[in-house]
Amino acid sequence: MRHIPVIRTADLLPQIDESQLIEAVAGGLMDLATGRSNAPMPGLLLSKDPPGDCHIKYARSATLDLMIVKAATGFYRNGELGLPVNDGLITVFSGSTGQLRCVIDDGGLLTGMRTAATGVIAARLGWNDRGRAVGVVGTGHQARLQAGWAARHLTDLPIQLFGRSSEKAQALARELGADGIAADVHEDLDAFAAASGTIILCTSATSPILDGRQLQPGHHIVSLGADGPGKMELSNDIYRAAARVAVDDLAQAKERGDFGSAMKHACLDPESALSIGQLLCGGCSLRHGSEEVTLVNLCGTAACDLAAIAYLLRLHEGPAT
Repeated sequence: MRHIPVIRTADLLPQIDESQLIEAVAGGLMDLATGRSNAPMPGLLLSKDPPGDCHIKYARSATLDLMIVKAATGFYRNGELGLPVNDGLITVFSGSTGQLRCVIDDGGLLTGMRTAATGVIAARLGWNDRGRAVGVVGTGHQARLQAGWAARHLTDLPIQLFGRSSEKAQALARELGADGIAADVHEDLDAFAAASGTIILCTSATSPILDGRQLQPGHHIVSLGADGPGKMELSNDIYRAAARVAVDDLAQAKERGDFGSAMKHACLDPESALSIGQLLCGGCSLRHGSEEVTLVNLCGTAACDLAAIAYLLRLHEGPAT
């Protein structure tokens, strides 16, 4: 009987360097854009009662001896049960032989950090002086990650917070404060948008939270919560107002969330959407002018998971001798 190693992401957390993970995830986006990795359309299992989903994602690298299959769950009432919202595991295979190398007991941790890293990358694509004030919409685990990573890698200004539940937003601000991160909570969405230059949305919303009435010149919007059918964070008119839109995975974006809705309502030409990976390869900004509204839609590509897992495996295996 063969022995299959099980790696726990939680055991490697003290070794993870956020800047290195951001660099690895950026490399994953560039690999996808240049054909060095392959990440087909993922699978998705939905649950209505209780509300939740399971994303099944897979990718193979043409340059690394690596192939992955990941199952990641998100059940949004788990907090009421005293359980984490996210869970998941990753099976890792040799890309050349297909032999199983290991199983990663992730618990949703690496998936969450991969998403936080991608949020930082997406925010930088539309960065300007106004963007230094970062606002986060959401109150859950990913909102805490986005706020923390933004404070450490994007801005030294207080993080602006808005949540559909004011109580949860205040609780998040207290959690961030305990970590030494200053945060201002807004109960009014208009005031929140006016105080924020870069707005990162990470919710499970099924109807738009932000619409064109809140937009101001120079706003940069990053939407990462609308990663499945029926999810929406942005109204169609925000896509119409954006000078440029970038995506991590166009095939997914067309089928899911507010990008798909804007496309169906003729508020967006999907073929005009830019590839984040191609922008990174060219060292290009999404922004051409300081007054433009720019937008990045993130669905979460397995190419980023692949890059994050390659980084995790290097930590697990230790320095080469």
